[in-house]
Amino acid sequence: MVRNYVRKTQRGATNDRIKSALEAMEMGCSLKNVASEFSINRKTLQRHRDGKVKVVGGLSLGGKSPVFSKDFELNIVTQVQIMERALFGLTTIDIRRLAYDFAKQMGIENPFNNESKMAGKDWLQGFMSCNPQLSIQTPQATSVSRAVGFKKPKLNQFFSVYKSLFGERKFLAKQLWNMDKTGITNVHKPGKISATKGKRHVSKITSGERGATVTVVCAMSASSIYVPPLFIFPRKRMTDRLAFGAPSGSIVRVSSSGWTDSSLFIEWLTHFVTVTHASKNNEQLIVLDGHHSHKTLEAINFCRNNGIHLITLPPHCTHKMQPLDRTFFKPLKVGYNTAASNWMLLHQGRRISFFDMAGIFTTAYNFTANIDKAINGFRCSGLYPINELVFNDEAFDAALLTDEAIPLESCQQSSDLPSIPLVAPIQLPDVISTATVASKIKTVTKEPAQSNDAVLPVVDEHLGLKSAPNILEKISPRPKITVLRQRKRKTESAENLTSSPFKKRLEEHENNVKEKQQEAILRKKLHLIRGKRPLILPKICKKYLYLFMHLNVCRICYNCKYESEFYTSKQCNRTYDINCRTVYAMRSLGQGHSGIEKFTTLMNMPQPMTQINYDKLAVKIGAVTQKVAEDTMFDAVAELRKHTANDDVYYIGVSCDGTWQKIDFSSLNGVFSALSMDTGKVLDVEPMCRFCKGCFLKKDLLKTNPAAYAQWKNSHICKNNYKGSASGMESTGAKRVFLRSTDKYKLRYVNYLGDGDSKSFINVIDTYLGIQVNNLECMGHYQKRVGSRLRNLKKREKSLDGRSCLTDAVIDRLQNFFGIAVRQNTGNLAIKEKSEKLQKMAFIDQSKAKDSVSIMGIKSSYLSACFLISVVSNTMVIIAILKTRKLQTASNLFVLNLAVSDLLFTICGIPTIIMTTIAKKWLLGEFVCDAVGFLNSLFCTTSIWTLVMISINRYFNVAKAKKVKTMYTQRRVLIINAAVWMFSVFSSIPPLLGWGEFKAGTNFCTINGKKSISYSFFLGLIVYLVPFIFLSGLYTCIFFILH
Repeated sequence: MVRNYVRKTQRGATNDRIKSALEAMEMGCSLKNVASEFSINRKTLQRHRDGKVKVVGGLSLGGKSPVFSKDFELNIVTQVQIMERALFGLTTIDIRRLAYDFAKQMGIENPFNNESKMAGKDWLQGFMSCNPQLSIQTPQATSVSRAVGFKKPKLNQFFSVYKSLFGERKFLAKQLWNMDKTGITNVHKPGKISATKGKRHVSKITSGERGATVTVVCAMSASSIYVPPLFIFPRKRMTDRLAFGAPSGSIVRVSSSGWTDSSLFIEWLTHFVTVTHASKNNEQLIVLDGHHSHKTLEAINFCRNNGIHLITLPPHCTHKMQPLDRTFFKPLKVGYNTAASNWMLLHQGRRISFFDMAGIFTTAYNFTANIDKAINGFRCSGLYPINELVFNDEAFDAALLTDEAIPLESCQQSSDLPSIPLVAPIQLPDVISTATVASKIKTVTKEPAQSNDAVLPVVDEHLGLKSAPNILEKISPRPKITVLRQRKRKTESAENLTSSPFKKRLEEHENNVKEKQQEAILRKKLHLIRGKRPLILPKICKKYLYLFMHLNVCRICYNCKYESEFYTSKQCNRTYDINCRTVYAMRSLGQGHSGIEKFTTLMNMPQPMTQINYDKLAVKIGAVTQKVAEDTMFDAVAELRKHTANDDVYYIGVSCDGTWQKIDFSSLNGVFSALSMDTGKVLDVEPMCRFCKGCFLKKDLLKTNPAAYAQWKNSHICKNNYKGSASGMESTGAKRVFLRSTDKYKLRYVNYLGDGDSKSFINVIDTYLGIQVNNLECMGHYQKRVGSRLRNLKKREKSLDGRSCLTDAVIDRLQNFFGIAVRQNTGNLAIKEKSEKLQKMAFIDQSKAKDSVSIMGIKSSYLSACFLISVVSNTMVIIAILKTRKLQTASNLFVLNLAVSDLLFTICGIPTIIMTTIAKKWLLGEFVCDAVGFLNSLFCTTSIWTLVMISINRYFNVAKAKKVKTMYTQRRVLIINAAVWMFSVFSSIPPLLGWGEFKAGTNFCTINGKKSISYSFFLGLIVYLVPFIFLSGLYTCIFFILH
């Protein structure tokens, strides 16, 4: 049977013509005349008149008749709509099962499947097409609390509060606001896409599997004005990058959970006052939900002082009465998901981070925040214009889940459905026989009527039609919640939060809470036990207070009721000793006030001191600790210098090391210390910090009030004394300690004993001018590195592994024996040299050592060949030009100058490079290094700029061949060459005058880039960049001219 039948022939009569003919016969027309007038077969019309057909006035076109009649289908539609209004809507599978059970209970013949016990898909399609008031939709998830919470009494109570305030203040549309929160995530929900038909698994890329939720606080008025949103990110630290791309005027904050709290609500209210200019002369009304963060005394006082009225919606009713929920948030989230999908398409391979979410949200927000959304939201919720009847009785059907059982007669039908009587449930047999139903469906009079009477048969109502609603109710009963959750706290309702009665109740509640907390602390924490009898504190005793672990306790005698006091800690300088010791202990462990709170909670001790008192004690202890440390270090220095004069500088050796607050290089704090190798006492320490909490907290003050920030900055001592990675703290600390040793202590640390960190030693090796710091190896680290290199050697050479070879036990023994041998023979020079050779053998593989020797020989041979070729060739060029007069042209004079500079660079530079390559270090001292560096820079600059002059000469030879002889005379060329030499001297001599310095490298002396940044930039500009531009530009022009 086809689902949508389309008639293709005109055989027989239509239903409309038969019904019109029957109505004409009722008017008194004869059968013959009516059949002739409507072109209907007389016998067919007679059968319909006499009731000898199944459906009077209906015409079957040769197919099967429907399973249910129109009345029965209408009963099914009514049951589906009742379940939908109760928020227990039926799926297509439920409707097919309901049809099957209903047909079985009614005894109606059907072609349904008895195995699956469901009606077919064809029947469902026909049922939906015949009843267009039904459609298949995706429901919105609604909690049980919201389902049963939206009731008529709550709505009436809210509108009574709302209308009383609205009528008293006469608010305009621009003064009426709705505020609510929503969440957005960096893992968006993809929309529908086009895919291959039949493919079961279709995917689309997202940022991750589980995203982090960011709270967005929005507000709009009844006149379609929007307050820029507030973003709340789940972070600890605030950064300006979070606000990148956010809507104009919006603000960004962070919280540990990512949700709003009372402090953030105060910040939003401040933002709201800034945007709307709310005041007592320009009052505003905000409708919002009853979240606990909105009901704080601080927020209510702020609103009352700024002319803001707050009205809360009834609990669990915001999905119906919140304008933002009704018309704004859903299209906003759809737009956000679309914008996120587009962002992922444009930034392929990247993930959406917190720094990208504000910009994506702005795209959806600017598109969604329009006039219609705001106006329609307030209208459909009945807030503006005020309309209490905006919700009909059907909107409260879901709340009947918890009501008392209601007789079926009292159930209100939908206005667009026909009235179907619903009676109380009765006991029916499970199956009604087909014969009984057939006998009761239609009872037709036996006497045939005359043709001129045209009287239609009388149809009686049957038992099955009356009981159909009850059978459907039995098959698919309306849900009822019989066991309700017991509520311990009072049920909330809509209230005016800024009214005086509510404020008074809130103040009383907060006072009661504080009193109970204080009483519990006093009675539980101060209950001390002495023997078998407790020392009792009076119930309410304001006199006897405590400060952290120090207690002032009242002792009462059971016999005479005598009261006396005793103290649990002594008092020193107006501060109890145990408090100072506790703060000092926490600071030594790297903990703060939160550490004391955790400790006292776990140990079941009294509550700690406040954060303010802790900070005061920490500052005092920090100052005392610093003073004691400085005095101790000065005493250690005095012990070293007791045999020297006061003005003499004493040379000593120090053991140095650094440490961090954390193990890895992400630490914010570190310290470098130097200990005397003679006494073992600490001589100097350098603490370093990459973060200042005071500057971080005052960062917002710089934007809001620069004058106040400048005044605070002048008196603030910043703790951030280091910038860079934590890995460089040790080398930086070593440099600082060594630099101030002479001025501070009259000491010079000429022997450096470290842990093998080459960075720290290299940073201090040239601290004292003319005095080189010696690097001493720690035998423990020396021994450890020998073992590590032996293990690495075993991994590389598999033949060394196995039985009777380099096992881990053997390596451990060799390592220990090496350390013992060296320590026992520290004075034996031969043993020391052998240990150094053994250590080097452990450090370097022999094959690699041979390779390094061969490579050094290749380098030396190559440099020697370059030296010979350069000397011979340049000398030949010079002799040829000087002896042959014909060759002394303008162009060849430039070549002569180039040959001279190259020859001098070869004679001065290459021999020192060969020597340094063989020795692997510079051997000629600092003076020779400066001289060689200056000459190399001079000759190299001369050669490069001579090449530039040659390129200019060649350009003029090509472009202006006729005038080049007059332009380039022999005298002018000599002047140009002299100018090149003067320019080279000018650019190379600054290091000798103090601007920059030369440093011996692995091959030759060159500019020290770390200490000569500006000079290195200047030299690179005039020696490399500018000549390169000239050469490339001129030869390019020559190429185009010739072509």
